[in-house]
Amino acid sequence: MLTEAQVLDTLKAQMTNTLEDLDPNTITLSKTMRDLGANSIDEVEITSRVLRQLRIKIPLNELAKVDTIGEFVTLVVNRSQG
Repeated sequence: MLTEAQVLDTLKAQMTNTLEDLDPNTITLSKTMRDLGANSIDEVEITSRVLRQLRIKIPLNELAKVDTIGEFVTLVVNRSQG
């Protein structure tokens, strides 16, 4: 089972790798990836890398409902439980 901190750390690493000028300290649960400068292609790339790294599969229709970073983290944590 993954923790919120593990998912958030993985997400921060992938976001800062993709969005080179991004300060990881600005990544908070209440923000969206777009708030932090990601475009739609960046969002797909970041999400795919996080899920691949954490070995989690989430259907696209569930991911489409996610808006904030906090919602994404919660979804990944919940899916890691079973």
